[in-house]
Amino acid sequence: MWQQFSAIMKKWSVDLFSYFLYSEYPRGPRKEKQKSEKNDLLEEYQISDFPTNFDLSLIDLEIVSLERKSSKTKSRSKKTDYEKEAKKLKKFGDRGEKIAMDLEIKRLKDADRCDLAAKVKRVSLESDSLGYDILSFDIDGTERFIEVKATSMKVGHANFYLSVNELNMAKELNNYYVYMIYDILSTNPKVWIIGNPFNPQNNDVQIVPINFKVTIGTK
Repeated sequence: MWQQFSAIMKKWSVDLFSYFLYSEYPRGPRKEKQKSEKNDLLEEYQISDFPTNFDLSLIDLEIVSLERKSSKTKSRSKKTDYEKEAKKLKKFGDRGEKIAMDLEIKRLKDADRCDLAAKVKRVSLESDSLGYDILSFDIDGTERFIEVKATSMKVGHANFYLSVNELNMAKELNNYYVYMIYDILSTNPKVWIIGNPFNPQNNDVQIVPINFKVTIGTK
């Protein structure tokens, strides 16, 4: 059985394999599936077969109003598997954070600030309540707060989810950045470093609330 699994695992990066172990073991007995369904432990992981070697590219895009760009793509209504989508985004996010952290360490080392490079920290591993993923620094030592968003899509519109906590921190912190990583599954992921578009609020950036927390008192 593990020989079959290794054909998929052999191209994985360390961070993806660590996530697989963390999320799958230990865990309770897997629910019995119908005979007509696939019973493959690694089925959902095959979409994230990240390349082990890749060349990273920095890109610079201009934020424009969505009304200025016409789109011929029509939205189609379809049923969404939210659990599967959440797992995919988690894997993309983990991969993106590792890329962004390595990028920050290299940037600081190239600027002869190895002292600051040693302090770069992936704070999302310790808490998800800070409102950002990576604590880094500018060359002068000023703290840089980085929220990472990753997608398998090609370079284009930046579409991502932002929690209320992340948005509040973006509005509060001056040196807040969004690192948008495109082509996360390719051998040439591309990173767009977006200066804080929420402080001050960029009117060309659309923010649409899609979820609400509902509390109903009972007695």
